Amino acid sequence: MATAIRLGLIGASEWAEFAFLQPLVGWDRASIVAVCARNEQRRQQVADTFGIEHTFAEWRELIASCDLDGVIVATPDGLHHDIAVAAMCTVLLRAREAEPLFRSRTALVSWLERVDSLTFAPGTPPGDRAIR
Repeated sequence: MATAIRLGLIGASEWAEFAFLQPLVGWDRASIVAVCARNEQRRQQVADTFGIEHTFAEWRELIASCDLDGVIVATPDGLHHDIAVAAMCTVLLRAREAEPLFRSRTALVSWLERVDSLTFAPGTPPGDRAIR
């Protein structure tokens, strides 16, 4: 069997627990190995409840410090962009397959810059987002 995907969770609200943590309990294909939350008590409670090894108060530290395959961004919507782009850059640059996918680091950086420049028209519902 393949190794489980190692995920970090940024945001530890009750919604994040319901939507992401509870469904992953007992699933052997992925596990949350790090959690980030500003509230220390909540962060520790989630880590203890779900057996999460690493805890962080700052999302940049989580991304930089852990050997992750991906990140779940469970923060308020307005905070998603910077976190998602930083996580994507970090995970792609760490992946052994990243360079062959893009032929060169220059191509990868160019692609990431284009992704970073995308913004969605305000007020459009998810699934019907118009890129401006």
